Amino acid sequence: MKIEQKKRVVLIDASEAEHPEAIAETIELIKACDYEFVDVWIQRIKSITSATYLGSGKVMEFASQLQAMEIDAVIFQQSLSPLQAANLQSLFNIPVYDRSELIVEI
Repeated sequence: MKIEQKKRVVLIDASEAEHPEAIAETIELIKACDYEFVDVWIQRIKSITSATYLGSGKVMEFASQLQAMEIDAVIFQQSLSPLQAANLQSLFNIPVYDRSELIVEI
């Protein structure tokens, strides 16, 4: 019998301002989906990059950290366009979801 491990996920919050209540709520949603919440990464941004939401340097930094931590998926606090999600998934080499997709999964 194979024991399936929970998906290890990181939450990324990329916005101009802090909103700890919303982050706490998203962490509870992650747990409700039976994922293993590993960490939250907060990145303050002044503008959104159309292709990846985050700047290319930060994307590459996160990609390296995700691989080193053996993360299975990324959840973004903010809504991503289909293009942004697809580009990030390609760069991170793991599934990328936004908060609204997490809510639908529940």
